[in-house]
Amino acid sequence: MVKKGEQGVNKFEKNKRIKKNVVFFFSTIVWFISAFLLLFSLSHLYQQLFNKEKHLGFFGFGDGVVVSESMVPVLNVNDLIFYKQVDGDELQLGDIIIYKKVENNLDKLIVHQIISIDDNVLVTKGVNNEFPDAPIITSDVVGKYLFKIDNAGYFSSTIFGPIILILIFVVMTIIEVVLNKLRKQKTLQKISQENDTRKAIDYFFDI
Repeated sequence: MVKKGEQGVNKFEKNKRIKKNVVFFFSTIVWFISAFLLLFSLSHLYQQLFNKEKHLGFFGFGDGVVVSESMVPVLNVNDLIFYKQVDGDELQLGDIIIYKKVENNLDKLIVHQIISIDDNVLVTKGVNNEFPDAPIITSDVVGKYLFKIDNAGYFSSTIFGPIILILIFVVMTIIEVVLNKLRKQKTLQKISQENDTRKAIDYFFDI
């Protein structure tokens, strides 16, 4: 048989564990997102500042901003897209790829869909375009489209956006360290108070 006092203690401990698990769950999500943003920011800065062709960042991944309506409604202007470097034999019909096109002695990146493959010759077309592009070869392909973040191109179109993200991550880390320290101090203080209370109760009943 469980006494009412013990039931109250058990309920309190259960609620405490639930609260702790919820805080841990949301804290994990926040740090996962923060880690992704930090990695993206560093990769983007590397891509823009240290990669001569400015096509790829870390681990063969790259990012770019959609600047035309050729892929509407799949991709819209100012969408931030992510892509990964792939071998030519990995490409298939229907894949959305990013390839380089030389204009005025400069590489311009195009994101379109493959509509024809013949050995190493590809024909692509914008979903929203009436006519296909001129044929390209697989060596022109920079990467294969992975996913997008709607309208995030506003923030990443310059190097200042990623730098701001890095600063936010640093500030969040400092805040988390300070909060952890305060939580530990509060826990130690609570334990000390509980011990003092138990000693007082034991002393009272020993009288």
